[in-house]
Amino acid sequence: HQSTWTSDLARFGFKYVGLAVLRFMMGNASSERILENMKLSELPEGYKVSGYQEAYREDAIRIIHDSFKDTQDALYDVRFKSIEGTTDVINKVVDSIYGEFLPEVTSVLLYNDKPAGFAFANITGGKIANIPLVAIEKPHRGKGFSEHLLNRSIKTIVDWTKIGKRAFTEVNVTTETNNYKALKLYRRIGFKEDFCYPQAYLVQKR
Repeated sequence: HQSTWTSDLARFGFKYVGLAVLRFMMGNASSERILENMKLSELPEGYKVSGYQEAYREDAIRIIHDSFKDTQDALYDVRFKSIEGTTDVINKVVDSIYGEFLPEVTSVLLYNDKPAGFAFANITGGKIANIPLVAIEKPHRGKGFSEHLLNRSIKTIVDWTKIGKRAFTEVNVTTETNNYKALKLYRRIGFKEDFCYPQAYLVQKR
């Protein structure tokens, strides 16, 4: 019902960003086949992907801030514009304020054993897993590393479900409706678009 309010909110000066919700459903043969058949590039020398460790928190704050501070996300969540605000976001994810944090499922790109990218994972409710944040440090972008991070995270969730370690019904992600690069990436992994909705934000006057 949110969309019925958009014209009313616009009169008060609110702007909008369209958000798309995509889902990877457990047990969906098509999605699991897409994931299994993904062709990943070889990781260059010095790179590897592993799980999350507490020692990576400060790097996560820095990389997420640098990646999100000038994006549309920062329009409706201004915390991304500052290190202090991004610290609040990461702390709430890692300390399980925003659902149960999954450090083993969270994927970290390491370059010479130092974090260069993250794909966070948590449980938002019941048996629903979520990938709330994906970011690659600027010098390491454009090399397909996001695919490696997401592939590892989603495969871990699928494997846990199959062996009965944890019971998940789906993994979901959210991205802007005009972020075609992200939408294409999620489709390549096996996500399918479910619905879109408008996110309202108010530009602060200085």
